[in-house]
Amino acid sequence: MRKVQTESGDRYQCPLSVLWSPHSFQGTRGRHKDRKSQIMEVTTSRKPAPALRTFSKDIAFSLGGRYSPRGKAGLGDVIGSGRDVLIVSKSGRDFLIEVYHDGEPVYDFLFSSFSVTDREDSILKGLKTGNQIVYDNLNQYLNVQKTEDSPDMISFDGVQRRRYVLRLKIR
Repeated sequence: MRKVQTESGDRYQCPLSVLWSPHSFQGTRGRHKDRKSQIMEVTTSRKPAPALRTFSKDIAFSLGGRYSPRGKAGLGDVIGSGRDVLIVSKSGRDFLIEVYHDGEPVYDFLFSSFSVTDREDSILKGLKTGNQIVYDNLNQYLNVQKTEDSPDMISFDGVQRRRYVLRLKIR
């Protein structure tokens, strides 16, 4: 950064390379130090309904990840990014969440419905579940907490005081 004298007073100029960095973890405040806290990419099916898009943005917020619309990108383009990827889609009457790590599918689960309520208490980051199998499979990839809630439920907090409760479809 250098000081430049102008008619209106002193100003500072900064080279563009200081403002922009090609590093994928710029501005993550150290979240890349371990795999579980690595930025997760959350995306949807190619043409998601508005409710599914909002749901995906809120789950990305809860997991500390980032949402990006899939658009015309193929599955290989999405999972080949080198990041952990969570894909939210509709599968018939049910909803499907798939988790990918290093380009490989590691876990997926179906849920038949979800409800959205106003959160009255403080915000909690990550997913909460009472299902031991879901917890064991997601724990090494996502911020997930085991609770004493119903084993067929997963919950998380989104933006604007929204709390989501998902009803799992046990297979």
